[in-house]
Amino acid sequence: MADNFDRLRQRPQMTDKVTLALDPNDAAKLLMATVAARKARTRADRTPTDGAATATPMAADSVRVTVKDPRKYWTLYSTRGALEAEPFDYPIESGTVPVKVFPDAAVVRSDNRDTGRTRTLVFVHGYNAGQAEFEKNMDELYKRLFWVGFRGNVVGFTWTGDEFTLPLLGLNPNFDGEVENAFQTAPKLRGLLRGPILTGAGGNPENVDVMAHSLGVLLTHEALRLQNALEPGTAVANDVISFEGALWEEVGGGGDRGERKHEGRGEKNRRTGVRTRAPTHS
Repeated sequence: MADNFDRLRQRPQMTDKVTLALDPNDAAKLLMATVAARKARTRADRTPTDGAATATPMAADSVRVTVKDPRKYWTLYSTRGALEAEPFDYPIESGTVPVKVFPDAAVVRSDNRDTGRTRTLVFVHGYNAGQAEFEKNMDELYKRLFWVGFRGNVVGFTWTGDEFTLPLLGLNPNFDGEVENAFQTAPKLRGLLRGPILTGAGGNPENVDVMAHSLGVLLTHEALRLQNALEPGTAVANDVISFEGALWEEVGGGGDRGERKHEGRGEKNRRTGVRTRAPTHS
């Protein structure tokens, strides 16, 4: 970082651009230093002219900031793979049914979670999203979360929601097949939340928030339903933020709208015990 600031002190010409490779922490420091310097220069340049104060235009120096690969700062878990041979006793209202499920969630590449930070955000993608596309979206999500001030651990969860996607067209004609995959993935998302995620959050579900999109909303709510069915009264997350959810509206409130109970920042789901939030869309 010191070398980068030394390069800035060389005072480039008005048409020069300086390209720096910075990690997000250094980029934040550079941004704050740049803003402070510009404010100081503007104040210094204000001199009385004909009884009025005018600001001399600042020199048009510019800096292009390139943040290093953000993939080193967030963690990806995946359940992509063949269905397990042994079926899972899937709880339903009248008992259980044997259902084959996808593999346990496993870390892709490396676990980049900071053990000194307990706050954790888990993001679950939706329908027709490939892993490569999702990883690019997670890079963008991490950067945006960082710039708005989030300093907890960021975790992406990828699952087989694109089994029937036509590669050349990018279209997926079998939504029902992906819905089945979501249900077959739910036990593993639940296992991830109650296992590695909760452990990394200091064992406190108040430190864990989950964000889900599209069919990932159904997957997430089903994982929470399973948690409540298998371990009643125990929580694995604080807030669940759903957007563009591919599920019935009644799922978020456990029934009729009039039965919804407002608590804190979100609505408490009567079946899962977790507050859920659904942003409005214009």
